[in-house]
Amino acid sequence: MDYATKELTESLQQIAANEAEQSRESANCAVLGNQGYGAGVLTLPTGVDRFLATRRDFQERTRNVSIGSY
Repeated sequence: MDYATKELTESLQQIAANEAEQSRESANCAVLGNQGYGAGVLTLPTGVDRFLATRRDFQERTRNVSIGSY
């Protein structure tokens, strides 16, 4: 794993952890039974999803930008 991938992974994990903490603080303390999750219902935290969308948009806008070669 290179440095950039490591930093990105840690940043996305931090975003997810912060959102989880905010959700716990604002959620009622209802006790849920033992649940199973299907792959179709799993989602990314909003902050991570927003980051990935911004990154994807940036890549689309800069796809045809050429800085040349030396």
